[in-house]
Amino acid sequence: MFAIQTFVFDNHTIKPTITRDLNATYIGVKDEVFILSISGTGNPTPTCQWFKNNTELTSTTDERIQFKEDKTTNEYFLIIKNSNQNDIGEYQSQLTNAAGFVKSKKSKITIQKQPTFIRKPETITLNQTETCKIDCQIDALPQAKVTWLLAGKPVSPKDGYETTFDTKTGIATLTIKNITTKHAGLITVKAENAIGTAEETVNINIRSPPILLKPLTDTEVITNNDTTFICAFQSSPQANIQWFYNGKPLSSLPNKYDISYDSTTNQYKLVIKNTVLDDHGIYSAQATNELGQTQTEAKLNVIHAPNFLNGLQDTSVIAKETIELNIKVIGTPQPTITWLKAGKEIKSDEKKYSIVPIDKDGNAKLIIKDVSEELVANEY
Repeated sequence: MFAIQTFVFDNHTIKPTITRDLNATYIGVKDEVFILSISGTGNPTPTCQWFKNNTELTSTTDERIQFKEDKTTNEYFLIIKNSNQNDIGEYQSQLTNAAGFVKSKKSKITIQKQPTFIRKPETITLNQTETCKIDCQIDALPQAKVTWLLAGKPVSPKDGYETTFDTKTGIATLTIKNITTKHAGLITVKAENAIGTAEETVNINIRSPPILLKPLTDTEVITNNDTTFICAFQSSPQANIQWFYNGKPLSSLPNKYDISYDSTTNQYKLVIKNTVLDDHGIYSAQATNELGQTQTEAKLNVIHAPNFLNGLQDTSVIAKETIELNIKVIGTPQPTITWLKAGKEIKSDEKKYSIVPIDKDGNAKLIIKDVSEELVANEY
């Protein structure tokens, strides 16, 4: 018995056809994998070539490039690992078999990256007159615009700031020669391109003895009210602050002295609660660190409203005699006394009235000479 096998030879070739073409543009992300793909058919199954700027791509010239084919879906892939600026260009693919070839549309490829800090700037501490140098490294595509900011505004060469940016390495540098305390504080480096923005903020610490930014000011307060003294110092390392009253150290006391510090403004505050006359005097704040010392002082005047300890009393007098009206008053500062008769001010004169000014103990006197019925028939 013989077995018979039948072979069918398909001599019908079909030229390649692209069933899914390239888009007109693609955008890739720098340092990430970038993939282009097309779909196509033909008989026999076509091979695929990829071109960049009309030059064929091969994996032998660039290890980052891979070519893949999925025969189940008739898809052809160009894979570029760690894409970079050199991959920007015009790409095209070509399918080829024995029946001919077909080219895809051309696609313009753009590689982009939002700015990122490869190396961040670092906080720095210096002595005055030294040179400050802060640098960082930025990766971005297209190239980032770099700006150094102080309090939200670009730094200026006229204030001693020098800035450079190396476009090849992405290194941005800020230099300050002969640095002073005016350069101390937070500084921000901002990198931006069309894709996005990145920024980092660092602190410039300048070692210095305490510097007075806001002095104490003389204050006047009415008794039983709170008194507030505020001052501000700048120093590095941070100064120790001691408050004094008439040269003697003060410390926080419940219901009397409240001492506080606001780190955001470098302000120091002393609150004297329910101020009394005995609180009158000189208050000072002394700032000290390992590099030096400074202080500020101010006077507190406590005001006490006038108050009669001994007032006028109704008095009977014989005509033609002399009478003395005595009072005693307290107040800070010392009050002035005005004598009135029937609501009108009395002036001293040699014939009728003699006014004795208030003394240091608060005593004052009005002397009425040669009293007549007309003089006494009134209120004083």
